Amino acid sequence: MRAGAAQSLGDIAKREEARRQQATSDRVYTNDDLAPVVPVPAPAAPDAPAVASDAAPPATDADVPDATKPGPPTDPAVLLARMRAKRGEAYWRKRATDIRSGLARAEVDLAQTAIHLRDLDAAPRTPAVLRDRELTEKTSSRLQTELRARREELAQFEKFAQSQQVPDAWIR
Repeated sequence: MRAGAAQSLGDIAKREEARRQQATSDRVYTNDDLAPVVPVPAPAAPDAPAVASDAAPPATDADVPDATKPGPPTDPAVLLARMRAKRGEAYWRKRATDIRSGLARAEVDLAQTAIHLRDLDAAPRTPAVLRDRELTEKTSSRLQTELRARREELAQFEKFAQSQQVPDAWIR
């Protein structure tokens, strides 16, 4: 490195430092500059602990108006009614479609991996093919595990939907 280049770099650093000192804002921010924050009251604790079961009766029309009132709910029945109001036909259909499409993707991926393994078995046994086969076998194993998990997820979803008395047409 040349001495002239090092000196000019130092000069550049000094000029940059001077520029930054001049560019600082003299503005002082105070609490008055900030938007006011409205405190959110903590929900009141119920007197007796209530346990909501999965087999609770479905929300009735009388429950839904209370469930749509603004503000923090304190009654566990209101919380349950709100949850059920959110889980209408659209929710159940979308959830079932999402789970089934994930299962279908896993099945397709596993089938493609099996085809690739079959093609590798037919290929000459070169080091590259053997490495590829080993990686494909690991992928196949991972996909089989994923497929089992997705099938279990579907079974649990269907069981939960049944316990919530969801019509079969919504989840099929």
